[in-house]
Amino acid sequence: MSDLSSFESVFRRALRHRFEYNPIEINNVLVITDLEKDKAEEYGKKIQAYLQATIRKDTYHIDIWAKDDYSPWPMMKERIKSKKPDLLITYRMLFAQDISPDKSLGSYVDLLSQDTSYPLLVTPHPKLFSMDNILKEEGAVLVATEHLIEDNRLVNFALKFTVKEAPLVLVHIEDEDTFDYYMEAISKIPDISTEVAQTKLKEQLLADPIHYAQSVQEVLKEKRPELQVETYIKFGHLISAYRDLLSEHATDLLVMNTKDDTQLAMHSVGYSLAVEFRQTPILLL
Repeated sequence: MSDLSSFESVFRRALRHRFEYNPIEINNVLVITDLEKDKAEEYGKKIQAYLQATIRKDTYHIDIWAKDDYSPWPMMKERIKSKKPDLLITYRMLFAQDISPDKSLGSYVDLLSQDTSYPLLVTPHPKLFSMDNILKEEGAVLVATEHLIEDNRLVNFALKFTVKEAPLVLVHIEDEDTFDYYMEAISKIPDISTEVAQTKLKEQLLADPIHYAQSVQEVLKEKRPELQVETYIKFGHLISAYRDLLSEHATDLLVMNTKDDTQLAMHSVGYSLAVEFRQTPILLL
């Protein structure tokens, strides 16, 4: 390696991003349901119990909308905007006539996640899954992302729901199938050693997420020393890797980004995970 190349490599490593701790404030919560008023209040009580067990703050204001508060999306969007919520909460298949499809979140949840800018907590549908098991014991908070770098907002939101009794788990899965696809293309270039490229590329793809996760651990050791912080950074098959993780941990919340770079549709990884794990509350950012 030339001196210039060596300097450039060291310089690039020095530019790696570190976690910045910035506590999230939640003062105004809006819960949207399609239930009759009494059932909406019952669901709201479970949500309040969930929030008291996680964000542990008794000064936030909470509004609970019932079936009679329904309005077409353009009007609903404006009503939500007027509330200026710090957190929206609803459940899968909101306002859907058929709540049984297991590969959909429902059109209203899609709109809430993509056509508004508010953090959206999506719980299991109360008619299909009870939140009682989630409320029985403190569960882990999993931060799921394709790129565990520059995700300060994601981690800071996850920390809002993390308690000392259960870990914060930082997750980064490099998809094995995607990697194999690119390695096959690289293997057809005679000037590149496939074996060297495979080893070095794998190391590099994991290096930045590992560095960022270590910076999270270091900062939280000072700022939130009571918390357990675990990391899960590896190559694997996306859905099966998360399925294994969720089976290993009693999980209270899965936190993920759900907008692509143009914010025209739900992020592909986010959507895949959101529709797959129906019994886990998911925070969509």
